[in-house]
Amino acid sequence: MKTPSFRISPAIDAFWQDADESLETRPLKLLVLCPTLPEGSEEEKLVQNIIKACKLPEDQTLLVMATEAGTFPTWQYLKKHHTPGVVLNMGISPQQLAINALFPTLRPILFGESYWTTVGTPAELLQDRDTRQRLWTDVLKPYFGG
Repeated sequence: MKTPSFRISPAIDAFWQDADESLETRPLKLLVLCPTLPEGSEEEKLVQNIIKACKLPEDQTLLVMATEAGTFPTWQYLKKHHTPGVVLNMGISPQQLAINALFPTLRPILFGESYWTTVGTPAELLQDRDTRQRLWTDVLKPYFGG
């Protein structure tokens, strides 16, 4: 894996407790977080193409979209039940995941045991070809080879 630019201490999110201890874990190589996308939209196609470009087995990836109310499971829940290696955050604020941290854009960082990359929303990525190219060449390709 690519060496992160800087690290955020896992102690920052250590106080969150998971209410449901009975759920199984499913380790992932890639977790993608994004706002709710209309089915069949250009934004959804873009996100699916990004995931496909990583050439991972389907059971190694998970796309988590916001609910209609704009809520997400907490990071503590996602970390415990999915143990993602790489998190691609597409326009979701850390506060929506109950994280008290700021993440730089298009710079992989190590947060706990996961490498995080934050980019704009899928709608913003559709409009910015340069950012899409940088996402692939600088972030995803070093991790997944493509």
